[in-house]
Amino acid sequence: MEHTIADILGHDHLQHLTDHFYAVTGISTSIVDDNGKILAGSGWQEICSRFHRVHEKTAHKCMKTASGIQDRLQNGDSQILCKCPNGLYDAAVPVFVNGRHAASLFAGQFLLSRPDISDIERFSERARFAGFDEIAYLNALEKVPTIAPSHLDEILTCLKRLAAILSKMGNGDSKQKAGKALFSFFDKPCKLAGQGSPGQSQGYESQASGPAPAFRMGSECASFSLGAVQDFNKMLSTIIGYSERLLKESERGSSFETGMVRIHSMENRARDLIQSVTGEPRSR
Repeated sequence: MEHTIADILGHDHLQHLTDHFYAVTGISTSIVDDNGKILAGSGWQEICSRFHRVHEKTAHKCMKTASGIQDRLQNGDSQILCKCPNGLYDAAVPVFVNGRHAASLFAGQFLLSRPDISDIERFSERARFAGFDEIAYLNALEKVPTIAPSHLDEILTCLKRLAAILSKMGNGDSKQKAGKALFSFFDKPCKLAGQGSPGQSQGYESQASGPAPAFRMGSECASFSLGAVQDFNKMLSTIIGYSERLLKESERGSSFETGMVRIHSMENRARDLIQSVTGEPRSR
């Protein structure tokens, strides 16, 4: 009986690896065995976990795309960049143990550019088709990270390095040797790793949904800064009120409605950022 990569390395260890990869790159990461079972994953995008993988038709597209990637990797492709039918990108590389394909290492989902108005219209149509809350869906889209096309090679190189380490560990390399390789990888995993905050570097734009980093400021300006943020929060609440009114009055399916949904989505993102700084509940 052949052992799976999870049998060899352990689920906890695989989860630890994907957690670290996500922490240093800000990119959702998962390890899938050769039967298509997800063994570990970190940083799942809300647009997928809350929307695409919930509705029957969009979920079917997700599964079909993942299966197609798996088939290509098992049949010899050394790396894959794929745009799924739901409009997001995945990158994947194979992991070989004892000469056979044992797993696939995925990075994604991400975008190659921020959505323009035509992209927003397509995502809005998808939300209406599936019966999603359109504003919540576009809010989730805003959180998807963007990776410049010029940096895709760095993503794939980063994935291949981690896949090679997993292969060596699965092939029985000594724990000391594997430990050194992992330390080297996570000490400087790839050029996309941020300087002090996950996922931030030239050519990479993270819209991660986690809390904003904590900022420290001198006591002489702290009260002024907090007051300015609170004033802005009040103005933003007024703006949101007007946009919600215009959104309700807009013609269903019109380009104006699409634009207002986009504006309202960005307003909610701004409000979330304010809340993360002030620690206060949303103001309406």
